[in-house]
Amino acid sequence: MALVGAYALPAIAIWTVLGLLAGKIGGGPVWTSFGVAYALIFAVIQALRLRVTPPTSKWQVPASWVAGRSATGRLAVWGMTLGPGLMTLNLYATMWLLPTFLGYIHGYGRSAVIGALVGLAHGAARALGIADNMIRRDSSVHAALLGLFRWRFVDAIALAAAAGVLATWL
Repeated sequence: MALVGAYALPAIAIWTVLGLLAGKIGGGPVWTSFGVAYALIFAVIQALRLRVTPPTSKWQVPASWVAGRSATGRLAVWGMTLGPGLMTLNLYATMWLLPTFLGYIHGYGRSAVIGALVGLAHGAARALGIADNMIRRDSSVHAALLGLFRWRFVDAIALAAAAGVLATWL
């Protein structure tokens, strides 16, 4: 449970702020057109398994940030930096559609609440994925790659659906 909390709480804080910002600036035709184009392009890329990486960062937590810290300290550093999902590697293009959708939630209270729920979902999912990896340390690399391809196809379907929803808002 500490793992989920360490990842989810910072994610909730960051995504709440993103919800507030997106609720203020998003929702117009340019915003929507960008979302539709992005979703369609990456739906095709992911469905065809093309070797194009969605926008991401290759930054990783520097070893000096965790060296010499207790297990709790390391967990806190990793949770704060990895939980929100914005600063590190993310192979799924749907990640960057979330702020687009937040732009359509009118009212600061609502956009902040939805942002917080997105943060909770992302931080908890990332923590649970890490927990699963820790349990399955003996699983093969081949099985991990098959899982990655399967999730990228699911991501492509989600992107295509998102493009359809956004297109109705044009």
